[in-house]
Amino acid sequence: EAIHYILAKYENDDVKVNVMLSGIGAPNESDVLLASTAGATILCFSVTAPGSIQKTAEQKGVGIKSYRIVYELEQEVERLLKGTQEPVFEDKYIGRAEVRMLIKHPKAGTIAGSYVQDGFLKRNAKAKVLRKGKVVFEGTLVGLKRFKDDVREVQSGYECGINIDWDEIAEGDIIEATERVEVTV
Repeated sequence: EAIHYILAKYENDDVKVNVMLSGIGAPNESDVLLASTAGATILCFSVTAPGSIQKTAEQKGVGIKSYRIVYELEQEVERLLKGTQEPVFEDKYIGRAEVRMLIKHPKAGTIAGSYVQDGFLKRNAKAKVLRKGKVVFEGTLVGLKRFKDDVREVQSGYECGINIDWDEIAEGDIIEATERVEVTV
């Protein structure tokens, strides 16, 4: 009953948990055949399947997983159910910087000497370049420097050198940084 409760709490409009068979004891060959026809996974708690049943399950392409601790079983169920759903991603705003001067570099191209106005900037974040309120470029923050040091991120209130994969940046442009995050629905 406790395992049924754990499984039931993951049901929602998008996910339907279907317990095909439950019982006491180790799984047998008929359990494996049922799981094979249904495309199911066999979850065992405090028991293990005999070697012959495990071989049959491998031949039929059925996963048998055994657990000794209830929360490990719960984590596996959550992982299996997340695998059936498509992840939903969205761009989350993390910060903005104003370009105050341009530095021409022979190898890196144009580096934007900038002041971080809000939030923080992070290397490899997605970047939008705004000129007079309109987006003129979308790309990636490929480099971030503080003085001569490469850094991973720069907080609000600090100056930094920003290298994006675009050389036509101008003084007065605003660089907005976003990162892609998975949204739990």
